Amino acid sequence: MPEYKVFIDTCVLFTTELRSLLLALAEMDKIKVYWSENILQEWRRNSQYDIEAIIFKMQKDFPTAIIENYKDLENQINLQDKADIHVVAAAAKAQCDFILTFNTKDFPYMKLHPFGLDKIHPDLFLLKLLKKEPALIDYTNHNFSLKALEKCWLPKSCQFIQKHLED
Repeated sequence: MPEYKVFIDTCVLFTTELRSLLLALAEMDKIKVYWSENILQEWRRNSQYDIEAIIFKMQKDFPTAIIENYKDLENQINLQDKADIHVVAAAAKAQCDFILTFNTKDFPYMKLHPFGLDKIHPDLFLLKLLKKEPALIDYTNHNFSLKALEKCWLPKSCQFIQKHLED
């Protein structure tokens, strides 16, 4: 059973290598991933590519990942950027541990804490997983490009993997 339940913010879905790694970890039952239709719509609107096949596969592979019926929670959430309220509401509805986002500043802890949530940068989240389960270091190194992962703003995780491989 996965130890962490994470709600993936749209900004994380844009990075192909990181998205692929997170979904692989979910397939391995290391994490449980969630998103909402609002997240997928935002991704569609802002992507320069046709991502329908990717979304179809994600929904097929993770049918329980889509969170619905969270609108009633939105009235309980007050964020500076109103466009992020749906993220907190959906993550709370899914009872996630973390909102996985590059935009951690948009999700103040004091606004998340009442819902049992925290936010975490993908680099720190991956580093947490790698330290907790060292077998993931070799898995990541053999199945993903460290250069591509570095371009996904994961410097600490990539340095950790490099250091482990050198030892």
